[in-house]
Amino acid sequence: MGKPKKNPEVILSLDFGGSGLKCIYQIWGGEPKVLFMEAEVIEAEAESLKEKTEGILGNAYPENMAWVGIEGNYRAIGYLASVQYNAISLLKPKKHSLAVYRTLAAVWVVQQRLKLPKTMVVAMSVLLPPGELSDSQMFLKNLKEALSSFETPTGRLKVKTTELICYPEGSGVYFLHCYHSGEIIKKKVFALIMLGYRNASVLLSRKGMVTEAESMDLGMIRYLELIRKKTSGLKPEQIVKAISQASASNPLPRDFLNLTELNLSMDLRKEQAEQILEAVINSKQEYLTAIQGWFSEVLPGELEEVVFCGGTVDYFQKELDGLFPATPVKWHGNFNYPEKLGEKWLGNRLADAYGLSLAFSQEINKKYSVLEESVA
Repeated sequence: MGKPKKNPEVILSLDFGGSGLKCIYQIWGGEPKVLFMEAEVIEAEAESLKEKTEGILGNAYPENMAWVGIEGNYRAIGYLASVQYNAISLLKPKKHSLAVYRTLAAVWVVQQRLKLPKTMVVAMSVLLPPGELSDSQMFLKNLKEALSSFETPTGRLKVKTTELICYPEGSGVYFLHCYHSGEIIKKKVFALIMLGYRNASVLLSRKGMVTEAESMDLGMIRYLELIRKKTSGLKPEQIVKAISQASASNPLPRDFLNLTELNLSMDLRKEQAEQILEAVINSKQEYLTAIQGWFSEVLPGELEEVVFCGGTVDYFQKELDGLFPATPVKWHGNFNYPEKLGEKWLGNRLADAYGLSLAFSQEINKKYSVLEESVA
C-alpha cells in the first residue's frame, strides 16, 4: 500500500480586509493564533528592501518588516510598505490582484512565528468578495504557483498546499450563525449582510443553502469619501479615527476639534468643527440612503431574518437595525472574541476569519485523521 498524503503542518484562514489582513493560523494539532497585517502593498527594488530590513532582523516583529519577491517582482507589505515607502491602502484594484503578495507575506510571518523550516506543507482557505469569485480559479492558480517558491527577508520559502480553497466574504460568519442556530436554519430564508471597510456583501440562504451572493463597493470608505468631499480634503484615516472616537448616536463639534487647523483662533476652530460635524451627519444619511437602495435591489421580500457583520456595522448599528422594523436582526453570527487569541482590539472585525477557520480546520482535521486511520 502506498504512503498516505502528508498532513499539512499549518492550517491558515485569511480575510483580505481593506483596512488590514486578518489571519487565523494553527500548527497541526495546536491552538489557533491570530495575525493582523496592515493592508498596504507597494512595489520596491530588491536591494532597497534588503537594505531596509537586514539590520533589523531579530529586532522587529516579522509582520512589521515583511516583503516578498516572485520571479524578480518585489513588494513591501503592510507596516514596512506604509512607513518606509509611504504606501497607501489601494482600494480600487480588485482584492485578489494584491492578495497573492499579501498571502505570501502572511505565510512568511507565520513561518517565522512558529520557527518552521523553509519547506512547508499548508492547508489554506481565503475569503474574497462575491463579485470577485469568478476570478477565484485564476487567483488560486497564481497563488499556488507563487507559494511554490518565493523570496523573503530570511531567504527563499517553498510551500506546498494540500488544500487551497476560496470562499465568499461572509462565509465565516455564515458558518457561525448556522452553528448557533441549529436545525431551524434549514427552515429559514435569511440574508447575511457584511459591511467592511471597502466592500458590502450579501449572502442569501434559503432553507440551509446559499443561493445568491452579491457585492458592491459600499463599505466604510464610501462614507469617508462623502465626508472628505465636504471638508476640504481631510484624509480618510483622519476621519475614521475621529468618528470612531465620537459618539455615533450623538456626535458633538468638540469631537472634531483635532481635525481643524491649529493656526486658527479657537473661535474659528470651533466653527470649523461644526462644519465637519454637519458634513458627518449629512454624509451618514447619504451613505445609508445608498445602502438602503442597494438592499432593495438584492434582498428578497420573504426574508425571515437578517444577520449583519463586518467592522462597519458596529458604527451604524442603530440605523441599520431601523431599516428592518418587521424582521429579526442579529449581529456577527453570535461571535464572541476568544480571549486566548490575543489581539482583542480587532473585536468583531475578526468574526469572518475566525468562523472560516473553525469550519475549515474541522474539515482538514477530520479528513487527515480519517486518512491516518485508514493506513494504520
